[in-house]
Amino acid sequence: MTRVGVHEMADGAGEGLGTTEEQFSLLIDSVTDYAICILDGEGHIRSWNRGAERIFGYRSDEILGQHLSVLYPEPESRAEKAQLELREAASNGRFEEEGWRLRKDGSQLWASVITTPLRDGSRQSPGYANVTLDLTRRREMDELNSRLARMNDRVELARRVQNGSIGELFRISLVLQSLASQVPNGPQLRIDQLITDIDNVIVDLRRHIFET
Repeated sequence: MTRVGVHEMADGAGEGLGTTEEQFSLLIDSVTDYAICILDGEGHIRSWNRGAERIFGYRSDEILGQHLSVLYPEPESRAEKAQLELREAASNGRFEEEGWRLRKDGSQLWASVITTPLRDGSRQSPGYANVTLDLTRRREMDELNSRLARMNDRVELARRVQNGSIGELFRISLVLQSLASQVPNGPQLRIDQLITDIDNVIVDLRRHIFET
């Protein structure tokens, strides 16, 4: 099932609750790429599919009855964030975000989350459908590509500076060293200090390129 297909299912979930509830439960339990859970009106988990077990690490008997907030990573704000999620879904017909969620083992995952209200015949909302896709690997690859791009930029900058500024400074340093051996002691001391200063500039430039 495609990502769009699952999200469309979340949007329309519950329109036919009642006679189709058993088929709907079988359908969502067969999905393993997405965590799909059904929440009651207060946000407590009452259905937990195999995809949710795989992504979050909780078995159904461990998670059923717990509040949605258990999946948020920040203990001090998880209850408030979960309530905001439910309120937005109820008010706007849909809550959607990418953000951090918490696995059973304490590790975090970067997730795409959609929560939509379920509707009965009276158009009231007896609960919510929550669909989560684990995007952790994609985020890690994006960050890796970004780091590689920055490193390539630094290597190119280093090459240009090495061939330009640092190379020129190094040549000046060599010339000064040659001159230092040909002048009296007084001027030689000043030249030696200038050579030291240039060497320090070269070191600082290299450090800036490779550590920034």
